[in-house]
Amino acid sequence: MEIKHISAKPYSIGLKKPFSYHTLTLTTLPYTLITTQTDESIQGNGEAALAWDVTGETQAGSIEAVTLVRDVIEDKKLNSVQDVQSILSDLESELYGNTGIKTAIESALLDALGKKVNKPIFELLGGKKKDSVTTIKTLSFEDQESSGLIDSIADALSKNVPYIKLKVGGDENAEKETIATIASAFPDIKLIFDANQAWNTPKEALGFISKINPENIAWLEQPFSAHNFEAFAALKKELPVSLMADESCHTLFDLKNLHRVCAIDMINIKLAKTGGLLETKRMIEYCKNNSIQYVLGDMIHSSIGTAYNLHAATLGDFMCYDLTRPDRIDSNMSKGLVYHDFDIEIPTGFGLGVPA
Repeated sequence: MEIKHISAKPYSIGLKKPFSYHTLTLTTLPYTLITTQTDESIQGNGEAALAWDVTGETQAGSIEAVTLVRDVIEDKKLNSVQDVQSILSDLESELYGNTGIKTAIESALLDALGKKVNKPIFELLGGKKKDSVTTIKTLSFEDQESSGLIDSIADALSKNVPYIKLKVGGDENAEKETIATIASAFPDIKLIFDANQAWNTPKEALGFISKINPENIAWLEQPFSAHNFEAFAALKKELPVSLMADESCHTLFDLKNLHRVCAIDMINIKLAKTGGLLETKRMIEYCKNNSIQYVLGDMIHSSIGTAYNLHAATLGDFMCYDLTRPDRIDSNMSKGLVYHDFDIEIPTGFGLGVPA
């Protein structure tokens, strides 16, 4: 089988309500759909989640990037995972960064290959079959201001949600008051605090954490700017809880450097940062060999992007999953995923397992 054509189509995902964290407030996600067509009339699909504050990508830029690398992809053989690896290796030498686009291209290639050989993507990559995963509940700034906050958390906990994640780094006094209210209502709760690069120094991070009962803290995520590894390393020496990198850790290269300077306990793996499942597998292997814990997150997706993340969920022993549920988005590029409250079934159809 050969790839005859690759295309990039802009589309937007509407959110049912704004989603705010320290860097941005999102109301609509301007993404790109990557599609490949083969000489056997098999179509492969991938969603490019374009996080300009994290990966530096935009919708217009992604479309131009695909135009620039079309010759790397078209007329290439697509009969094995090794063929996909070869194409992505060539792509890496032609296009720096752009991990959201690369993830979508990899998804489209593996989707087409899976349909060709009648296998789901996770089976192509040797993933461990599992029926479903349970997502955590992530609360944006708007969610935390809601009068129904406690009821919302109670509902999630009653449905076996393992963690509640709070976005922090805004109004510190208001956040501490909210945390105290939550801890009073749920004394045994484990909260994840995600600062999304909000602080500049270890002193700021420690000042925030010191006001919270350590028993209520699961871990602290991304307190500093992406490249401030020194602050991460300094904080880790004093922090009484686990420290996670998100925006600081895109690929295996970043992971190795963070580990080398003793800056982390954990990482948040997101396909739009890693560039796809193949790099994610390499990162998981490194984590296993170096006793680093890891979770699977996402950038907010339609069912196409969420399906690809669900295939990633089979590749390792993730601590938890922070994936998009349908109540987050107002418009969906695809149907086909099955949800039971916070449980999402892993698709078993050929390729991605969901239609475009």
